[in-house]
Amino acid sequence: MTVHKSVLLKETVEALNLKNGSIAVDATLGGGGHSLEILKRISPDGKLIAFDQDERAVEAFRRRVSEDAELKKN
Repeated sequence: MTVHKSVLLKETVEALNLKNGSIAVDATLGGGGHSLEILKRISPDGKLIAFDQDERAVEAFRRRVSEDAELKKN
């Protein structure tokens, strides 16, 4: 299995100027790299709406979020 590495992750997420309580939409969830960083910036009061045509990607992201130590603190 290959692992996807998000391109320009830091630059992209910083440009969104997100903060706790923001609402964000990711219409191309894929591996969830950008969404995970977005979620970390908008938590604990923000909302992330993310979807992908591949339900396996959505389920994999749910697992990834549930296992992320930084998000568990929120």
